Amino acid sequence: MKRETDRQDGFILVELIAGAVVTIIALTAIVSLSLEHSKLRRVDRELSLAVTACRNELEAMRAMPFDQVLALNNTGFDVPDKMGRPGGLKALPKDADGLPGSRFVVLDKTSGTGKDRVDLYRVTVRVDWIGVLDRRSFELTTLLGARK
Repeated sequence: MKRETDRQDGFILVELIAGAVVTIIALTAIVSLSLEHSKLRRVDRELSLAVTACRNELEAMRAMPFDQVLALNNTGFDVPDKMGRPGGLKALPKDADGLPGSRFVVLDKTSGTGKDRVDLYRVTVRVDWIGVLDRRSFELTTLLGARK
C-alpha cells in the first residue's frame, strides 16, 4: 500500500485570501447597517420632539382664554429637548424668529349674531427644522371654538 506523503495540511494562500475577503465584506455590511440604524434612531428622536412640541402647543392654546388665541397667529415657539431644555431642534436658516415652531390661526367659520355669535378657528402648529436627513417638517391642525 502506497502512502501519500505529498499531502498538504492546513489552508493554501487562495483559501486564506478568499476567507479574508468574505470577512471584510461581512464586517463592512455590519458597520454600514449599524451606522444606518444610528441615523434612523436620531431621525426618530427628532420627529418625536416635533410631535410632542406640536401637541403641547395645541394643548396650551386650548387651555388659554379663547379671545387670546387669535393673537398667536404667525408667532413662533421653541422645541425643547427630552429634558425640557430649549433648543431641542435647530430652526431653518434665515428663519424670521429663529424658532423651529410656528402657529397659524385662521377664522374658519362664524355662526350666529350678537351675543349668540360663535367663532371657529382653524389652528395649525408646524415645526420646520434642519436634522439628520436635511430639512424636515411636521404639523398638526385642529379646530378651536369658544367653550361655554
